[in-house]
Amino acid sequence: DLAGEYRFQLSVVDNEGLSACDSSEIVVFVSPDERVHVQLVWSTDQTDLDLHLLHPSAERWDSSPWDCHWKNRNPDWGESEESEDNPSLDIDRIDGFGPENINLNLPEGTEAVPVVYRVGVFYFSDNDFGPSDATVRIYLDGVERFSSTRRGFAVREFWEVAHMSFPERRIERIDQLYESGFP
Repeated sequence: DLAGEYRFQLSVVDNEGLSACDSSEIVVFVSPDERVHVQLVWSTDQTDLDLHLLHPSAERWDSSPWDCHWKNRNPDWGESEESEDNPSLDIDRIDGFGPENINLNLPEGTEAVPVVYRVGVFYFSDNDFGPSDATVRIYLDGVERFSSTRRGFAVREFWEVAHMSFPERRIERIDQLYESGFP
């Protein structure tokens, strides 16, 4: 569920506490298959943060059909016969830490008509656990291209994290906090 680098180490010890050989370590890289993979993780248990991906046609956050999030997990954004141009929220964690992931295999945008998608996070509920540190990572073609962390993120705040331009595949850090919720 969580893209990244993982290290596994094996040490063999007998009943007498003696090592039979040197420890062995293997590193595994887990990368998403999707062309665009947006990942949210956070630092507090029993809290609910919500990842949002806003289509260029959207007029506002937290509205259907142009905002992919927990209330609109699989919107139909592109050609009606094409499913690859639709985003999907594949994980919606409501009990802390994450991840929440939104994937998009075929982003819109041409040289003649470029588009900009927007990425944001809403702190839905803290269940009295208080502020959290939230991190958003954006992967393009399986490679992490962007990471940003908001420290002390509080309940009912909205964080506009980044804009992604296609077909340029450019990611711009926005890092705008709205203390009263969705702008």
